[in-house]
Amino acid sequence: MTDFMDPDDERPKPPTPRQSVVLVRKALRDEPQMWLQRGTRNRWFCPHCGEIVNSIVLPPGEQLALLPDLPLQIVEHLEVCIAVKSGIPAQKRVSGGDASLSGLHQAMHDARMRQRHTLRLPPNLLKFQIGSLFRPMEAVSGDFYEFLTLPDGRLGIGIGDASGHGVEACMLTAVTKKVLAIYGRGGLSPRESLCAVNREIHEDVMQGVFISAAYGILNPENRQLTYVRAGHPPAIIYNPRRTPNVIQLNANGLALGVDKGPRFEQVIQEQTVQLEAGDLLVFYTDGLIELPAPPPDPGEIGIEGFIFLLKKYYERPVDDLVTQIWHRAERLFRTTGQPDDITMVAIKVS
Repeated sequence: MTDFMDPDDERPKPPTPRQSVVLVRKALRDEPQMWLQRGTRNRWFCPHCGEIVNSIVLPPGEQLALLPDLPLQIVEHLEVCIAVKSGIPAQKRVSGGDASLSGLHQAMHDARMRQRHTLRLPPNLLKFQIGSLFRPMEAVSGDFYEFLTLPDGRLGIGIGDASGHGVEACMLTAVTKKVLAIYGRGGLSPRESLCAVNREIHEDVMQGVFISAAYGILNPENRQLTYVRAGHPPAIIYNPRRTPNVIQLNANGLALGVDKGPRFEQVIQEQTVQLEAGDLLVFYTDGLIELPAPPPDPGEIGIEGFIFLLKKYYERPVDDLVTQIWHRAERLFRTTGQPDDITMVAIKVS
């Protein structure tokens, strides 16, 4: 198999030198007090908006602004907050362009901000590490992820990807995510939830358009996952101590919006998996398996290349694993541009 890593990949590297990252790092250096407000469970607060941003564990003597791999949620959150503070999009501000924006540019910026604010922070679960990745190809994404804390203490995990890109795909996934939250919190099983979502959104989906999705309910008490997918790439479990060490959750299911109900409900299957200590469970969208393969190989890295990356960074904390996979993705598409929206939820069992 092609090695998707650079030869010196183990040595610390700075992230891809995007101007937005430079701007965020400068903000951290200029306003170090913003990270001195420490909340419960090592949650850190943004002084611009008061929102909890992320869990951060700093090595002794390290400063956040100097870390080689700045946590993605911090970069993304501060891009938005700095833009709001300055009154113009972060991308425009760092480029040094004209501050006067067209109505369309401003509307797209506002839509991006609103979509980002609908994303939930990974919840705290005893004996589980949970991390997430959400990087649109354009201003807004046609992907979504969702965490649903259910009344009985179980956790619902949803992910989805609308066909196409941009505003239309974003609107469709926003509706899908909201309907899933309503039915998921209503106590339905994963299969019942996606069947209900499909019935609700079918009339709103244009011909030729569909949404792939997966939804699982995790019981943290017995480590049992009940899972269903609707035309979505199968979730992956990797654990070097398992035999086999890679499991793909291949339950059958049609994509949402393709069929009004009877065929969808006949095909979709529910799957129950017993998780074990050391399991890395990953939900993802196809943007991560459609990354361009490193030269001189043609085509995409595929599922094998993505599993290779999961194995490569398996020993790292989940937040760091997610960050490293994003940095690797950036390097793979730096010459061609990001080919698709990228979303991932990773859960490691302690």
